[in-house]
Amino acid sequence: MSPPLYLLLDIFGYLSVVLRGLILIAQSFTLGGIAFQLLLWRPLQAQLSAGSVVIGKRCQRLLRLSAFGWGLLTIGALALNAAALVGTLQVSWSEAASADFARADLVIAACALGVAFLTRDASSKARCSPAARFWCCGGWTTPPWKACCKGRKAITARN
Repeated sequence: MSPPLYLLLDIFGYLSVVLRGLILIAQSFTLGGIAFQLLLWRPLQAQLSAGSVVIGKRCQRLLRLSAFGWGLLTIGALALNAAALVGTLQVSWSEAASADFARADLVIAACALGVAFLTRDASSKARCSPAARFWCCGGWTTPPWKACCKGRKAITARN
């Protein structure tokens, strides 16, 4: 192994923990931003003051930046994990790229970058809601929490 690779393996643990923490922060901001926009901002927008338009644009920009950051950080973590795999097990880069963790990270990064792309401007309102549900729920048309109760009678307070 080359000396730079030894250095990478020495600091791999520290870098992976720092990257994971940053990924979790970006993921939380992204999913929280989507939930905020879909559950609070859009339903209550008619009741808000005129100054709330500026706040809405800032929230959308924060959502876009956090989704973009989530995607880039995931790609960085993928590169770090693949480099550690190549360095320790002496596998080729193509074998490391075809590993299950690499494919999963590529899907996650694509989804995060898709959310960033779909929330890029105010005209994306109409496509953001179904697209956000698609990206965050893995493409289910029925959310997983509703799919388990499909065909059953809903439990209400009157039952």
